[in-house]
Amino acid sequence: MSLPLESFACGNLSTGAFALLLSKEEDQEYHNLVWPRRTAIKQINHDHVNNVQSGLPYLCNLNKGIDLIYKEEMSYCSFTSWCKFPIYEVDYGWGKPISVCIPPMPEENVVILFDTTCGEGIEAWISMFENKKALLPDELLSLAAR
Repeated sequence: MSLPLESFACGNLSTGAFALLLSKEEDQEYHNLVWPRRTAIKQINHDHVNNVQSGLPYLCNLNKGIDLIYKEEMSYCSFTSWCKFPIYEVDYGWGKPISVCIPPMPEENVVILFDTTCGEGIEAWISMFENKKALLPDELLSLAAR
């Protein structure tokens, strides 16, 4: 994608890939949770960028989803990947970091993926309220404790 930007534009551009997941108990198989996300990510293309650049129509559509979240008619989970960013390669003035973490977030249901220090794995930082932690399967909690 190489669309023209204003001459005064700087920084990084980001957008969201939104996937609707049904809450039916029988649809909670792994592939039924992952497939809609993959499909949504693949839709971030030239047409999507043009839609974002349309301004008000895009924002109005986005606002509909936000309204559903705030009215608690829909819950959400946000995923972002910081993998492949050279976080462990940058000398911040006191040498390269041996460990990286994120500050506590006031938002719940946020998952941030990081490369591990050795670069051969992925860490998942999950922000959730304490009362929701009991909903996580014991398997996942045992992995998190390692």
